[in-house]
Amino acid sequence: MAGIYTRDNREQILTAALDNAMRRKQEYTDRKNARAQENAKAISDFLKAAGRTYETWGSDEEKLAALEKEREEAVAAQKYDQQVAQRQAVNEYLANMGGSTIDTKHTQPTGPSQAEMFSEAMRGYEPNRVLNAPWYADSALGLLNDRTELESRLNNNFDSLYRPKRGLY
Repeated sequence: MAGIYTRDNREQILTAALDNAMRRKQEYTDRKNARAQENAKAISDFLKAAGRTYETWGSDEEKLAALEKEREEAVAAQKYDQQVAQRQAVNEYLANMGGSTIDTKHTQPTGPSQAEMFSEAMRGYEPNRVLNAPWYADSALGLLNDRTELESRLNNNFDSLYRPKRGLY
């Protein structure tokens, strides 16, 4: 008995159909790979063009200005280094002048100290001796036993400071 594919000539029909399907699959795969290669080439070319554009971006005047600025900064840094070296040379000269130490007259501060200046500024200052707190005023004025004198001074002080000169009183 013959197989099911050999009967009724199906083997030849199915073999041709299978070959056509395999051929179409291979063509599809080839087209897909070619399209991917074209896309990769297009992206690569675009990146090359973008890189060249970036390299040439901006005018020559801008590049020249940037280079001049860099040069000025380098010259300024070099000048600063020369000044630092000159200051160090002067400091060494002053340190070595007249022996191994600098004259103490130049290292010691002259004039009064800060505490002396403040105490001089406060010389002759007397606080207001008539205070409103009787327990403090007694000791400050030396009127511990003279209550009437203390109260009269407090009243006079209040009158002179807080009572109106004209009006109801």
